[in-house]
Amino acid sequence: MGLENLLENLGKNSPDEINEAVRVLSKIADNILKDPKNSKIRTLQKSNATISKKILALKGGVDCLIMMGFKENATNFTMPSNTSLESVMEFREILVSWNNSILRSEVPASQAEKQAEMEIAPSAESVEEIIKPVALPPLVQTYSNPFLRRIEMYAHNVLQYEDKNLRGRCRKLIPVTLLEYNAQERLRSIQKLSKKDKLLDVDVSLQDMIILELLSWFKNYFFTWVDCMECKHCGGETAFSHMSTDPKLLVYTERIELHRCRSCHEFTPFPRYTDLNILLETRRGRCGEWANTFTLCCRAMNWDARFVVEENDHVWTEVYSITQKRWLHCDPCENICDTPLIYETGWNKNISYVIAYSAEEVQDVTWRYSSNHKEVLKRRKNCLEAELLDALLEIRDKKQKELSESRKEYLTKRMLMEVVEFLVENRK
Repeated sequence: MGLENLLENLGKNSPDEINEAVRVLSKIADNILKDPKNSKIRTLQKSNATISKKILALKGGVDCLIMMGFKENATNFTMPSNTSLESVMEFREILVSWNNSILRSEVPASQAEKQAEMEIAPSAESVEEIIKPVALPPLVQTYSNPFLRRIEMYAHNVLQYEDKNLRGRCRKLIPVTLLEYNAQERLRSIQKLSKKDKLLDVDVSLQDMIILELLSWFKNYFFTWVDCMECKHCGGETAFSHMSTDPKLLVYTERIELHRCRSCHEFTPFPRYTDLNILLETRRGRCGEWANTFTLCCRAMNWDARFVVEENDHVWTEVYSITQKRWLHCDPCENICDTPLIYETGWNKNISYVIAYSAEEVQDVTWRYSSNHKEVLKRRKNCLEAELLDALLEIRDKKQKELSESRKEYLTKRMLMEVVEFLVENRK
């Protein structure tokens, strides 16, 4: 059973039952982590009253033990000595985080008011502990055209994904073992279907399945979408009012929205952070924060990933599939993969420019996201096409200046394959 189905089943129990089950499961995990060689701790008797009533009697309870690493026997559950302690710890963390999200959704209004006030933004003290600025080289802009200057800025900002400390911190937050487990289940299911239907295309790998799992985990368990803030004064509904110019608020970001309460008319700030160290703590925002953090997660998984900017106010991620030898569109806000035409055909967006950025490349990928290239060309008026091409080539050359010849050759071949892909209008 996959993690999503497990949590869905567990969520069918009462809040009190869930809370107590998570407490007991967490205690079991903690005991194993503290004394992993103790075989007694790794054995749970079915006749034990606590195990029987607080775990086995619940929907999804047995699956929790199995997901943690226990094997079911006639009279007990035992955890093999070779079970990964990392997987035990990761499952415990996900279970606790999931349970906390349920508890927060049921907090009484009086408590929610205090909680909202505390959670609007990290305190100055906590932010100072969180921020570990990524040392980027100074940005020297060479273009006067505003569009090309934006391209230069994005091409510079994505260098932060390569910071080893930042990627290491992000990696520790990702439940890699569980994602791999669920990905293997997905892959096995596809392989079984392919055996029944020999015409079924199964040109996918474990990496491709982990990408899907990472998207699902990111949207459902890690990041939170924010339209309007809950009023920090009365807990009421708010609506965006204006951008703050208060220097006391503009400390860790240059953009802070002020949302006005419909009831008490007081203002609640919503900081639009771009610092990834802060976003790994707050874990909320809109597409900018989502795509920024998700791209970091992909780099933390050691995948080639690009931050993608669509000129009409949306951003997402692309991840390179080693098996399929192509870039996969990944939108963490929508939890979708490889559906690039969704914006044009589903959202009715008038695509004009879509640029992808990484530490090694900057690429015009507009053609992947449109099925009507002639109409797109009519809308591209920010600069001459030759100017854009020259700028992209110049920025790319600068990025690849210090790379090895073998890496440059690989990137060039990959880029040429991508350009060939763009020659045919996308219809899927």
